[in-house]
Amino acid sequence: MLTFSKLMALRHLLGFQRTRAAFDALPLGRNYSTTTNPGDKSHMIVLTDDGSTIVCWHPEQEFPYEHTKPLPKVDPELNEGDSVLKLQVRLDNINRSYRNERLEIEALTKLTYTSKHRWYPKNNKYKDPNPPVDREGL
Repeated sequence: MLTFSKLMALRHLLGFQRTRAAFDALPLGRNYSTTTNPGDKSHMIVLTDDGSTIVCWHPEQEFPYEHTKPLPKVDPELNEGDSVLKLQVRLDNINRSYRNERLEIEALTKLTYTSKHRWYPKNNKYKDPNPPVDREGL
């Protein structure tokens, strides 16, 4: 039986001919599998009838439940402990809510070599130029 690399080498030697006669001479037949055990159908590589395409089939393998782990429980307040790491996380959250947008825009303009106007929001282009009248009578 030919391996996949030998099959590719034969296709290269044949000059990538896409005729049926070129592949009839190969001892592959229609089906070609890379498995060492012929009864194992967990994955398969098959050559099409005209020999122009190699089709690969590899279904998702099952994973035993015994080898899985539960998702970790994340407390939103981190149990309000006094360790250094928990204080650092809380300080990062505070700093994230009070960040200076101007300094971020300056850093982005220097990083991307663009003007500052690219990073400010432009809400006017989404506004309706002719909004409907609230009340017809007035």
